[in-house]
Amino acid sequence: MSYFLEWVVAGVLVTTLGLVIMPWLALAVLMVVLFVMVAALAALVAMPFVLGRSLHRRWRTRRAAGESQVLVRPPAAYTETKVTKTPVRSSP
Repeated sequence: MSYFLEWVVAGVLVTTLGLVIMPWLALAVLMVVLFVMVAALAALVAMPFVLGRSLHRRWRTRRAAGESQVLVRPPAAYTETKVTKTPVRSSP
């Protein structure tokens, strides 16, 4: 059996009582809530702008690279690596 709902009610009551007893704490909580709401609103307003810039940058780099060059093979010097085995000697 879960007692989640009972703890929620208790948390709300304790929080309300604490905010009524300490009004300076209520003011601090109100300021934090307002700050979070303003930050969320700013993020929602800025989201289309940031998304538009990102898409524009992606389209510009694809146009600059040329659409005919879909796959570019790397030089053979970068694809092949050789591993050499060197003996490890332990000191006496």
